[in-house]
Amino acid sequence: HRDMFYSDRDDSDDKPISIIITTLAARAYDGEADILEALRNVVPKMLDQIEDHSSKFDIKGRVAKLITNPVNSEENFADKWIEHPQRRDNFYEWHEKLEKDLDNFFSKGLGSLNESLSPFGNKVAEKVITAMGDRMKQKRENGNLKILGATGLLGDQGDKISNHNFHAEDE
Repeated sequence: HRDMFYSDRDDSDDKPISIIITTLAARAYDGEADILEALRNVVPKMLDQIEDHSSKFDIKGRVAKLITNPVNSEENFADKWIEHPQRRDNFYEWHEKLEKDLDNFFSKGLGSLNESLSPFGNKVAEKVITAMGDRMKQKRENGNLKILGATGLLGDQGDKISNHNFHAEDE
C-alpha cells in the first residue's frame, strides 16, 4: 500500500516499517501452503501478535505496544511508537486498508487485484495477474483446481473442477 504513504505526504517518515510488518506476519503464519490462503489467514491475525507494554505509555497517554524482536527479546520494534504515536496510528490505518483490499479481492476476484496493485504500476499488476492466471491454468490442467461454492473463488479449497479441452483450438 505504497500510495498511502508517498513522499509528499506530511507523515511519510511515520509509515509502517517492514520489520514490524514481517515480524507480525511471520508470527501469524501457520504453515499455509497457498499464498492466498496465507493472506486470508495471516493478515487478520497480525494484530493479535502485538502485545500491550503495560508498564509504558505513549505521549497520548495510551498503553504502549510491544512487538519484540524474535532474536533479541529485549528489543521492542514498536518502541518509536511511544514518542511518535502517528507511526502507531499509521500502522493500524495501513492494516485496516490491507484488510479491506483483501476482502475486496476475495469477494470480487482479479479485477479488484488489478485496482489494488495499480499504485505499484501497470507492469507489476500485469505480472502478478499473469502469474496467477498461469498458476490457475496449471492447476486446472493437472486436475488440482477447486471452486469454493459459497464464493465462487478458484483455488485449493472446495469442489474439484475437472480439466476440459478447448475444442475450438483443435480446428
